[in-house]
Amino acid sequence: MTEGLFAGLRRSWRGSSWQHDIRTAVIIFAFLLALGGWLQRVWLNSGHQYSSSSGDNPGNFLQRWMVAELIASAILLPIVAALLGALVQPDRQEAEEVRATLLTRMRPIEILGSRLLVKLRPIWLLLILSTLLWSAVQLGWKALPDAGWMAVCQANLAIACAVLGTAGSSLLFSSRSSPGRSVVRGAVLVTLLHLSSCLLVLIVNPIMARQNNPINLIQDTLLINPVAAISTPLKLDLLRTKWVYDHSVAPDYSFRYPRWWISALLFLGMGIF
Repeated sequence: MTEGLFAGLRRSWRGSSWQHDIRTAVIIFAFLLALGGWLQRVWLNSGHQYSSSSGDNPGNFLQRWMVAELIASAILLPIVAALLGALVQPDRQEAEEVRATLLTRMRPIEILGSRLLVKLRPIWLLLILSTLLWSAVQLGWKALPDAGWMAVCQANLAIACAVLGTAGSSLLFSSRSSPGRSVVRGAVLVTLLHLSSCLLVLIVNPIMARQNNPINLIQDTLLINPVAAISTPLKLDLLRTKWVYDHSVAPDYSFRYPRWWISALLFLGMGIF
């Protein structure tokens, strides 16, 4: 399977436009940086909005900007990936091409897997840009005093796994029994599932409020939350913000954030299986 996947990947990789993907990555990254700049001003630029092991404080501009951009990426990039994943499913015309490729003894999962990885290339390039930028900020200015530059790599790797998970799931849900695809069904369904995972700790709040000790439930909801996944390596406590305090009982309990790599493996598993 691995040999066939790499063969399909090399074929698709050569046939796609690098310049278009680079431009797309730069444009989306610029948007996320602008969105992060706005979020750090309206959300993080006030006391007791999020905490780290250095204490409850808004931090400096670079710290707030980095945190806000990574949060925006963890929420928005999987949504973009859900649309791209649905578009990987062959339409009626492409189905003939896929059937011809099957004659080369490549299996359908190898064909679609290579198409998916290439389709997501703008996001891979974007995450590389994000990793390079914020790693340089960490090395030069130590924006996050409790984390090193490797924490930035780990956070972006967790986002990459979430991207692959949503894209793979969307590819599956957009399939049809007859030749063709249902892009809207795949993209919308997976987007709703992704947003539900981000908000699950708030969705189950009525259940938590009726339990004497909902710590296990809190930790289980955070396990599939991509925002929580990036919080661990960056040593942030994003749940204990003023807004979450007003809408959930979770901050009242001494729960632990899940290990980022466990969440990443769960996201990756969704994309593979």
